[in-house]
Amino acid sequence: MTLSINVDVRARSWNRDVIRKLAKADKRFLHWYGGALRKSIRRSVREGKKTSKPDKPPRRWAGNGGLRLVSYEVNRSNTEVTVGVLKFNSKQAGTKAVPGLLEEGGTAKRRFLFVNTGPLVRMEDLYAYRRPKGIAKKHLRIIFSKTAKPRSVRYRKRPFVKPAFDRINKDVAERYARVVARAMS
Repeated sequence: MTLSINVDVRARSWNRDVIRKLAKADKRFLHWYGGALRKSIRRSVREGKKTSKPDKPPRRWAGNGGLRLVSYEVNRSNTEVTVGVLKFNSKQAGTKAVPGLLEEGGTAKRRFLFVNTGPLVRMEDLYAYRRPKGIAKKHLRIIFSKTAKPRSVRYRKRPFVKPAFDRINKDVAERYARVVARAMS
């Protein structure tokens, strides 16, 4: 998913001081923008044991960085800033990227088994490829397995980047104008 905002500033001066000050203002603004967006994305991903409701930002487990490992980078010419999830360890490599799947929803192929952890479990009932009936949900665990058949799993969207982007972009033009005005004074 790529979101972009373009701010076009044209200086009518050929004065090197003015051009240098505008370049410095651009760089300062892009670093502010990237940092603010990163912070907003990180704050929207809360910690919790339960999964979040659809259309709410995703939750992370305690101690797991996951979606909170967000970074930004300003390119060398100071014209673009890139913000995104740095690293996300998925046990299901080769399928759709997890952050994009959470942001937009969709389906992905997953390989998993159900493990019955209930009391008095027979060995033949320990692993199941389909969700067993008659076993309480609290006694089931899902484990990822390379031997299981890939199954299509539907994920409902839990956006966390787009709402952060919308929050930051409310007053972006005014902020940029203040940065340029401060640089010119």
